[in-house]
Amino acid sequence: MNIKYIVIHHSASLRSGNSHQLEAINRYHRDKDWGNGAKCKISKLQYYVQYHYLIEPSGEVIKTAEENELRWHAGDYNGISLGICLTGNFDTEKPTQGQTDSLKRILIELEGRYPDAKIIYHRDIANKTCPGLLITDDWAVNLLKNKTMKIIGDKRDNKQYAQGGDGKLHWLYSTTVLEVLHNSGVVNKNEVEWRDNLEGIEIGETLAVII
Repeated sequence: MNIKYIVIHHSASLRSGNSHQLEAINRYHRDKDWGNGAKCKISKLQYYVQYHYLIEPSGEVIKTAEENELRWHAGDYNGISLGICLTGNFDTEKPTQGQTDSLKRILIELEGRYPDAKIIYHRDIANKTCPGLLITDDWAVNLLKNKTMKIIGDKRDNKQYAQGGDGKLHWLYSTTVLEVLHNSGVVNKNEVEWRDNLEGIEIGETLAVII
């Protein structure tokens, strides 16, 4: 796929009483008639979800399709875009801080792989409010401003972590992740602050989880 756009969505289902929406979305997309009786195909990762990434209120990121797989989420843009869906109805509620932090990390990594791709909302290409009336036009783009992360190394096991805007340390699982972040200007792999211990700093989600 020639990725030209990264399309942001919301699930349009309120978080209250439904804080984990992956299974519901998977069933809905599996059973939906997409036109003339068409049914969507299961992804290589065994999901019917028609986005490439799903972000739950906790900040958990579920990769539901490989980036080279066609998913039905953006009409005529399906073949040239990746879809990211945050669960919740942002016409009436805002994304959680966990969702915001995770979306930022995903966008940073995708920017490294697709530097020419434009971030857009579903409403930019369809007659919808998606990803919600409470989401300003510049919200997602602004997440990529001031994106520099500090690298902190743990002398005990030689692991390296990126310290994000959320204050947490996110393990740089592989050299591939490190190279992507370095090449996109997110970190400087040559500047590592090595510490004897990491006491007092919370360890967050591994950055490589979405690679």
